[in-house]
Amino acid sequence: MNKYTYVIATAFPNSLVAPDRFTSEILASSIVTALDHIDTADGGCDVWFVSALTAGEQVTLDGLVAVHSGDPIRPWQKVVYGLVMEPVEPGASSVIANDRPAIEIEDGITGFAAIAGVWPLVQMSKAELRATIQFIMQAAGTGSNVRIALKAKAQATGEDSSDVFPYSGFLVVPISYGTLGQVFEGIVDLAAPLFKQNDALAVHIGRDGANAMGAGTNDDANQPIQIIAVKLESR
Repeated sequence: MNKYTYVIATAFPNSLVAPDRFTSEILASSIVTALDHIDTADGGCDVWFVSALTAGEQVTLDGLVAVHSGDPIRPWQKVVYGLVMEPVEPGASSVIANDRPAIEIEDGITGFAAIAGVWPLVQMSKAELRATIQFIMQAAGTGSNVRIALKAKAQATGEDSSDVFPYSGFLVVPISYGTLGQVFEGIVDLAAPLFKQNDALAVHIGRDGANAMGAGTNDDANQPIQIIAVKLESR
């Protein structure tokens, strides 16, 4: 095995190493040489590989060290209990869909439903919000992609709750009309480094049917969607 050693106090930007996050960052990088394990003891971080790194891999490892936050990977935990969605824009409405309270969002618009809660975690640079969204098509039609969308903001006591949403994103979910009522699912993750524990949280769940939230595969489904379930998690 081959060892690469870094002084934690000087090599890492926050003088911290989170072995779980650092391991995941190495595995997700362009380093092809197999990682064996990481040791952190006596002020050093020893990164062991099965064989020697190439020159390019060494540069990559040095770069990972230079930006590693030192924040541990926290387990996902539920954000909102007794979740209730309320439509907030024209084109979004409350309906009953196949025996479930749901939010219907028309095709061709970017519309949302609002959810309120409290951010449960202490502030961390690698904090994340995840929305797992299940939906059905309201009727058979044409098109094969739906953009599921997510926006989030959070303010502490004394801060302005009308501030804009700092975080937003979407996921393209392939759909079909073979079985009307089929449940489709999309998971949208947002970075949330500004959120602090006990902040008043506002989350908007919806559809980017107008393709207004950024480049990528367009939402081309010509029928409304009905969001029948949402799970919000944070870490």
